[in-house]
Amino acid sequence: MRDGRWRESFAGNHLRSVTLAHPVGKRWLCDFEVPDLELCPRYLPDLNTALFSTGTEPLILQAGLSLCAQLSRLNLPATSSRIAQIAHKLSARWPGGSSHGGMIVRALGEDADGRTTGRQWQILGMDGDGVWIPAAPAVALARKFLRGEISDSGARACWQLLKLDEILDELKDYSIVTAIEFLPAEQNSLPALAAS
Repeated sequence: MRDGRWRESFAGNHLRSVTLAHPVGKRWLCDFEVPDLELCPRYLPDLNTALFSTGTEPLILQAGLSLCAQLSRLNLPATSSRIAQIAHKLSARWPGGSSHGGMIVRALGEDADGRTTGRQWQILGMDGDGVWIPAAPAVALARKFLRGEISDSGARACWQLLKLDEILDELKDYSIVTAIEFLPAEQNSLPALAAS
C-alpha cells in the first residue's frame, strides 16, 4: 500500500539498501509478501503506506535471489523447485555472510500540531541469535495460553494478544538488542519499512 492505494508488486522487486545499527550495517532488501500487508490496513484504518522487505547477505546472494524470484514468474525450467533446493543448500555455505542480522520497523505520521514525525525501532540479533527473534512471539503466546490468559478463539492481529515486553522477555537469554530512535526530518519522507 502506497499513498492509500494498493499497488501490485512481487517478491524480489525493488532491490534497495537499508542501514541497520553496528555491527549489522548495510543490507540489501527486496519486496516480500507477509500477512501484515493485509492486517495492518485492516486494523490501522488511517495507515497510508505499508511496505515490507527482506534481505540476506552478501549483496551478490541477495541480487541472485531477487533475480530468481523474477525469473520464477516466467516458469522457466531453470527456476524449477529442484534448482531452488540446490540454491538453498548453497546459500548456507555462501562466503561473505555474517552471524549478525536485524529488523527495522519505521512508523511515520503527524503529531497533534500537524508536523511530520517518525520513530524507528530496531532489533539486532548477534552471533547467530537472530534466528530466535521470529519464534519469540509464538513462545510468548503459548505461555499466555498455558497460563489461561487467553480464552478467545479465532485469528486476529498479534498486537491484540501480546505486548512488546512479553515478546522481548523471551529473548533475554540471547544476544539481542533493541533501540527506539526519533527520525531526523529528512528521513520522515520515507515509507514505513520492515527489514531483516
